[in-house]
Amino acid sequence: MRPSSKQRSVVIVDDSRTIQAMLSVAFSSRPEFNVVGFANDAKSAVEMVRRLTPDIVTIDLCMPYLDGGALLELLSDMTSTCKIIVSDRALSNILLTSKLIQAGAAACIAKSDLTFNQDAFFKKVNAAAQSIANRSRHTASTKNPSNSRHNAVAITEDEATRAFPVHIYEKERIDFVQASRLANTERQREFDIITKHVAKLTGFPVCLLTVIDRDTQ
Repeated sequence: MRPSSKQRSVVIVDDSRTIQAMLSVAFSSRPEFNVVGFANDAKSAVEMVRRLTPDIVTIDLCMPYLDGGALLELLSDMTSTCKIIVSDRALSNILLTSKLIQAGAAACIAKSDLTFNQDAFFKKVNAAAQSIANRSRHTASTKNPSNSRHNAVAITEDEATRAFPVHIYEKERIDFVQASRLANTERQREFDIITKHVAKLTGFPVCLLTVIDRDTQ
C-alpha cells in the first residue's frame, strides 16, 4: 500500500538495534509517519538521507566514530529535512543542546519520552517538522526552487572520514574482525567466561564484550 501523501517520511539513525526497533514501532504506530530507512554509521546515514531526502531524520547523539553533532554538520546543507537529536544526554546539558541547535538540529528530544510519554515525544516531533516545513516554504517562495538541488554539497567517503577521528590501522582492524568471523557470531562460551570473570573482579552487575566492524556493533 502506498503511503498517504500526508505522511512524513522518516529515517532513523542509531547504532543500537534496540533503539532502532523502538523508534520504528513508535513511528509506525502513528498514521502520519512512514519509516523509510535505518542507518547505524556515518557513511550509510549520509548516503541514505541524501538519496531518500526524508522529511525527518532522528539522530542518536552518541555513536561509534561519529557523534550526532558531526552528522548534523555533514547534512547541514539539507535544510528542508527536519533533523532531530534523540538523546537524554543532550537534554541534561543546556550548552550542548544550544550547540546542536546551532549545528542544524530542529529539536532535541529525550529517549525517555519515547518510553514514558510518547504523546509528548510526537508532539515535539510534529512541532519541529512543521517548523522546518514552514521555513522551507518561505525559502522556496523567495528563491528559485529549481536550483535548490544543484546547490547541495556532495559528501564523499574521504570527506565523511575526515569529519571524525579514525585510527591509522582501522582498515587492518576491520579486515581482522571480518576474517576472524567474530562479528555476528553465535554466543560463545569463551567470551562468557571472560565477561563473567571481569564482572566478578570489578563488582559490576553487567559486563559486555563488544565487537565492531565497519557498520555493525
